[in-house]
Amino acid sequence: MATYSELQEQIKELQAEAERLRQEELHEVINDIKAKITLYNIKANELGFSDSSSNETKEDNKTKKKPLPAKYRSPDNANEWNGRGPKPKWFKDWITSGKDINDLAITHPE
Repeated sequence: MATYSELQEQIKELQAEAERLRQEELHEVINDIKAKITLYNIKANELGFSDSSSNETKEDNKTKKKPLPAKYRSPDNANEWNGRGPKPKWFKDWITSGKDINDLAITHPE
């Protein structure tokens, strides 16, 4: 009967042999796969992969968002804010000075 350390050594040797065979066969396997992909005109997404080589598909799949219209405008200059995200400094300053935020509101025609 083999000892634990003998089995560990055999495992190590078998793993090395398996990796050597894998490397030996890899080139041929990849060529076979590429040939079948070409023959059947298979796309990456059909195999469950994202198609990172094609930016067109990525852009087509994304919904294009328009920038939100501004809800507030600074009376001092052309600074605008859509009301989302962190409040800009000029907006915070307006509030802390005790002024009404409705004075900054932009009315958009419907």
